[in-house]
Amino acid sequence: QVVLMVACVIGQAFSYSMLLKLLPVTVLTTVVKEGTLGDEKMGEFITPPVELEQEDEYSFNHDFIRQTVYDMVPRAERVRTHERVAMCLMLEFCDHMSPWYYLI
Repeated sequence: QVVLMVACVIGQAFSYSMLLKLLPVTVLTTVVKEGTLGDEKMGEFITPPVELEQEDEYSFNHDFIRQTVYDMVPRAERVRTHERVAMCLMLEFCDHMSPWYYLI
């Protein structure tokens, strides 16, 4: 559940590497140990990278699913997660941001 709540804030498509940066260590340990990100239960909601032919990218099966999960996340938690996603993206792409500074 926590995985989906973080993933829905990232967007329709999200990478496993981004989840690694955003999930709490306790959740991350469970996901990695049990492989629950690609399990049958999650398959009802997300499409794994193999089916998308992307090395690291998952996708919600439908935007309605993502939006429903998103609406269930408390507003304060969404704001915090958006901030963390933005920080991760800024750190990952900081070398390529100068042409876009005027937008932020």
